[in-house]
Amino acid sequence: ACRRSGVHTALETALHAPFDDVARLVPWVQHLFVDIKHTDSAAHQALTGLSNDRILGNLARLSEAGFQGNLVLRIHLIPGLNDDEANLTATARLAATLPQCTLVELLPSHRLGLDTYRRLGLSYPLAHITPPTPQHMAACAAQMMAAAPISVATR
Repeated sequence: ACRRSGVHTALETALHAPFDDVARLVPWVQHLFVDIKHTDSAAHQALTGLSNDRILGNLARLSEAGFQGNLVLRIHLIPGLNDDEANLTATARLAATLPQCTLVELLPSHRLGLDTYRRLGLSYPLAHITPPTPQHMAACAAQMMAAAPISVATR
């Protein structure tokens, strides 16, 4: 109904779902925003507790699922965890292989959850992380664009 009424449809996801679920949703979506934590499987497992195999597999099969919209890969840059040259280069090269990928968006990590964790009596796992500077964000974007023919934006 949204599409028939001219309303854009979008989905923001980590894409860590069974492919059949992805295949049922993406034909209805015009804009797909996919969070990429890390391209290296071991590093992804260390950061999230889960493998990235399903995510990468789903990205590779988007065309098969009928997705014809705009794909934006989003990376929340966390200094010291996923901003290294190998990961940025691998992510840029991954984006370049995805025909629907129109943009890679680099988002700076932040500490907004710190107070919420404190109020819940929980330890904030990234309390030791300093958010990246605008200069570091720009350098990471430049590195990605040098590694592959992609568009990169920073916030």
